[in-house]
This record gives sequence, C-alpha cells and structure tokens, in this order.
Amino acid sequence: MRIACSCLQDVRDKVDEIKNAKDAVDSAVEDGTFRSATAASLRQGSLQAEFDESLRIAWNSALGACSIAHQGSIEVDGINITPQAILGSICMLKGELQFALEQWEPAIAQYSEALRYLPNNACCYYNIAAAHTNRHEPAVAIAAFQKVIELEPLSSNGIEAAKAVNRLKAGNLGQKTFTGSWKVVAVLAGLVFFCLLTMAISPGISFFYLVVWSAALGLYLRFKYK
Repeated sequence: MRIACSCLQDVRDKVDEIKNAKDAVDSAVEDGTFRSATAASLRQGSLQAEFDESLRIAWNSALGACSIAHQGSIEVDGINITPQAILGSICMLKGELQFALEQWEPAIAQYSEALRYLPNNACCYYNIAAAHTNRHEPAVAIAAFQKVIELEPLSSNGIEAAKAVNRLKAGNLGQKTFTGSWKVVAVLAGLVFFCLLTMAISPGISFFYLVVWSAALGLYLRFKYK
C-alpha cells in the first residue's frame, strides 16, 4: 500500500507536464517548426510512459493489498488509505490525463470506473459532467452536475455545478467554437486557391494537390471546431 501511495505521489504533477508537452507539439505544428514538434512529441511520449508505469505499479500493489486484507487500511499523513481508495485514485488520474488531452470519451470511462471504487465521489461526477459538456451532450451533463449538487450542495464543486446547470439550460455553455489558428486556415486556403489558379497550366498535378490541401483544410477545421 505504501508503494502504491508513493507511486501516486510521483505522478501528481505528470498530468500538467504531459498537457504542456502536448500544447508544445500543437504550437510547433501550427508554427510549422516540425523539428520542435518532434522533440515535444518525444517528451510527451516519455512522460506518458513514466505516468503509465507508475500507475501500473500502484495498481498491482493495491490489488496485492486487497488479496491480503480487503478491508485493510494504512495511515498516511493522518488519513486512512484503503486499497479501494488507491484503485479509485488511479482511475481518476487516468481520467484527468485523458481530460487534459481533450479525449472526452476515454476520460468519462475512467471517471465512471473510479466510481466503482469511490462511490458518490462528487469530483468524479463533476468531471464526467464537464466532459459531457465538452462533447455537447447537455442532457447527460446536467444529470451528472445535478448528482454533484445532491452530494455536495455547499461545496465549491456543488456551487459551480449549479451555475453550470443554469448555463446549460439557457444554452450558454457547451457550444462549439473554433479553437485552431486562423493563420493555418489562411495558409491552407491559400494553397487550395493556388492549385485552382494553376489548374489550366498543369491540370494533373494541380488537381492532385488541390485534393490534398482541400482535405488538409477540411480535417483541420473539423478537429479544431469543437
């Protein structure tokens, strides 16, 4: 159990570090500095490997503790820690990483798994609601936010959940917006326009690149409009 607690402590700051590395990758790609993007991507992969390995050790340690004493606990900094709390915390950390990387469906799955070990955890419900909000699923988000209000009506999460419910019902939250770079859009659109201009001179090559750049522009707009 103490090994598991130590592993969890080791990765507390890893989510922010991985998110920062991902942001660096996105920024480098949008700026066209692909060497920087490669370096940032390698750093993100390294940090995520460390994160996954620490959580794997923590998970196995908690399962081992469960097999020895299912209802056992240890005291860490004056708090009683159970194997179930460790397992739930691991799922929550995985969910936090998925949420930070804007992978909403996997994040929801991890937070939902955490509720198996930490039932009635208001923080899990709040994050599930936030993820559904980002997926533009207001009805499901409202239900999860209302669960937070039911569990912790006077906490900061409960108050923020109540505000979110009002905004969702009014249609002022969870709307799609463009999150990309207009500079990238302008460059891709310029390439598409250039291909159209050169179509009469070199129709075969121009048509090929027209398809390529049009597809790139379409995909960029699709993934950045969220």
